[in-house]
Amino acid sequence: YINTILPPIPLSQDDIYIVTQDGDRLDNLSYEFYNDTQFWWVIAAANPNKVRKDSYYVNIGEQIRIPSNPNTYVDQFIDFNNNNR
Repeated sequence: YINTILPPIPLSQDDIYIVTQDGDRLDNLSYEFYNDTQFWWVIAAANPNKVRKDSYYVNIGEQIRIPSNPNTYVDQFIDFNNNNR
């Protein structure tokens, strides 16, 4: 097995903060804010101490950060994992 390493996601003034509700999942939040479920990992990486490591589900009532533009992190993610294997 190869572990995927999530790169740090720096703070931005354009980030959005939400309080999670019952039924929220990282993939659904990714679709809601980015119109694409594949960027769930950007939300996870931006909230390493607040999201669960074992599923897409998030704890109810957590304030989490939604980074403003996930596309800026895709190349960083690829490079980060290729250089840390």
